[in-house]
Amino acid sequence: MSSQRAFLPLAAGLVLLAAAASAAPPRPDFTNLPAYIRALNQSRDLQAVAIRQEIADGPAGLARQRAATEAAGIPLDLRQAQPPVPPDRNAALLWEKWDALRRGHVRLPNYAETLSAGYAYTPEQLARVQQVFDENREAMDILRQAAEKPALAFPDEDFLHYAGLREAARELKTESYLLATQGRYADAVADQALGFGIAKQIASRPTLINYLVGNAIEAITLGSMKDILYLAGPNAAVDAQVQQTIPAARPVLSLKRALTGEVSYSLAQIEKMRSASPAELASLAQAATDPSGNPPQVKIKTFTPEERRFVNNLLDAVEAEYLSQMRRLVSAADAPGPARRAVFASVQATFPDPTNPVHTLNPTTQWNQILLPVFGRMDENDNRLHAQEQVTMAGAALLAEKGRTGAFPAALPGDFLDPFTGKPLGYRREGDNGFVVYSVGPDGKFNGGRPGEYIFPLQAFFRYPGPTPKPVPTDMLK
Repeated sequence: MSSQRAFLPLAAGLVLLAAAASAAPPRPDFTNLPAYIRALNQSRDLQAVAIRQEIADGPAGLARQRAATEAAGIPLDLRQAQPPVPPDRNAALLWEKWDALRRGHVRLPNYAETLSAGYAYTPEQLARVQQVFDENREAMDILRQAAEKPALAFPDEDFLHYAGLREAARELKTESYLLATQGRYADAVADQALGFGIAKQIASRPTLINYLVGNAIEAITLGSMKDILYLAGPNAAVDAQVQQTIPAARPVLSLKRALTGEVSYSLAQIEKMRSASPAELASLAQAATDPSGNPPQVKIKTFTPEERRFVNNLLDAVEAEYLSQMRRLVSAADAPGPARRAVFASVQATFPDPTNPVHTLNPTTQWNQILLPVFGRMDENDNRLHAQEQVTMAGAALLAEKGRTGAFPAALPGDFLDPFTGKPLGYRREGDNGFVVYSVGPDGKFNGGRPGEYIFPLQAFFRYPGPTPKPVPTDMLK
């Protein structure tokens, strides 16, 4: 009997412990922060206890993380990460002028988007595109002036500007193709090289978005260089110009630099949260977790001193966690692909936890699901761009050899290396008047495909002759 009585308190304690461990912590509710704070403080859930402790330790944790981040050479101040751009070097005003001019002029026809060696255009269609460029000559002159500037910093830092810059790169692609169809190959190459200038400008701002947009514009520019080579064929002067222009003009974009600069931008946003009203804080929290939701209906207008202390401690914890993660991402940015992806995946696995307000407000949450998988494989994308550069220059060298000797060589001339292997690119002749030069790609298995095959979206290769032009899609003629 006594043993039964002794067992009852133990059993009751185990039941209470199990209940506490199984209960869910309250979900963060920034529309009614006082109620959430009460619920969090009253919860006996083990995860809620851990969240309370993480927030309480926020100031001390932040001090440690800031010291470690500075020791790693990562600037915490926006002015250190991105010093002001002198006005005479900044392309922003020119781009704004270009944007205003183009909005008031006739737009290019839809099929101009596809202007490339892969499609057959009538003389009338090409003439229509040329007419639009002639009518917009002032805007194109401003575009060239802007692209030649070494840096870019828009006063409002609005990412919507970058959609216009991608449009500028596509317009250069279209214009350079027109020049090449007119036999003005030197002008076409020089015109297209300005695309590299735009990519370099965008990447001069060290953020993740800038890095991605810069890469996209670089890919557009390299693709256009291939089109010029297709149109020019074996032409020693053009081929030499392409080989000289690409390495001289192509920017070196750095994922590590982008991640490093992203830190100071995000810290500036966290700092703004410290003085945010309840409504502003609720909107920021919603933007991180549900950017498509309706405006939050906030229950209070101001924070009490106690609530403001909670918010500041919470933001300290947010910043501490963010800095810890970003140091890992920055250090992994230059690592080989598998090691980089492992680190990025481990960071991604922690988000988002809907019950932890530290995660809700962490800047990483805002780009976790979309961008982290992309950046984890950026080594492949970087290598693919480098491979595209190499196959394009190798193609130019092979065409130059054909122009000089009347035949394509038996072996690939020059030192054109595959960035995926560090070995020479693959090369083979295809009949007397054709060849393919290629990278084996990230899996090491691509062999350039068969003669006449041109559609391998994720592979870097150059096949000559170019594709047989096909009709412009009907929907592009509307």
